[in-house]
Amino acid sequence: MNTWYYRGYIGQVISELEMMKMVIERILSIVDDEVSSAHKRFRIQSEKIPDEGLDSDREELWVSQDLIPRHIINSLFISMFSLFEDEMVKICELLGNKTKGAEAFKDYKNGIGISKCKKYLKEMFAVSVEDYTSWQEIPNIKGLRNMISHNNGRLEDRDQRASERLKNYIDASEILSLDEFTLIVIDRQYLYHVENVFRAFLKDLLSDLEARQLLKPT
Repeated sequence: MNTWYYRGYIGQVISELEMMKMVIERILSIVDDEVSSAHKRFRIQSEKIPDEGLDSDREELWVSQDLIPRHIINSLFISMFSLFEDEMVKICELLGNKTKGAEAFKDYKNGIGISKCKKYLKEMFAVSVEDYTSWQEIPNIKGLRNMISHNNGRLEDRDQRASERLKNYIDASEILSLDEFTLIVIDRQYLYHVENVFRAFLKDLLSDLEARQLLKPT
């Protein structure tokens, strides 16, 4: 691997997250425009129609103000997690291709996704990502992603231990909450927080791999 390719790749890993942040900002600005427009429509209707006749307008306002933002923020969160997971896989594939004697990542059968990456790095290269401070929150982020992807955003106790751990994580956060139906509510600021966590971890990982001479310019 030549120096230009290596430096270009490492820059790309970080720039992908930066681009995702820009996408989030653009999409949320569109959501804000829709909420503002919905409030304006409701205000105009409320001046024309008696209060008891505004039920359908209230429902439309609720959809624009609450339902659409929740689904979009959840989708953006899942997309960001998928991007992070893909970058982790790419790094592991790059390590396997570059380092002689290492089992190729695609042939490594222990786990899936981020769990597979973590085990692969530990078993094949003695790299323990759990030693990084930047890793510590990622298991909770992963648990949150699983609840949103597989339980439609509802905190459920199919795995009581995992649910309790995630509930404690949500309760300790100022930008996460549960509504009266145990639906997870993600504040938009959490998206930026997660982007910072992922960015810090990837920088720690890549710096560690380079320091160990496992992944460096040649």
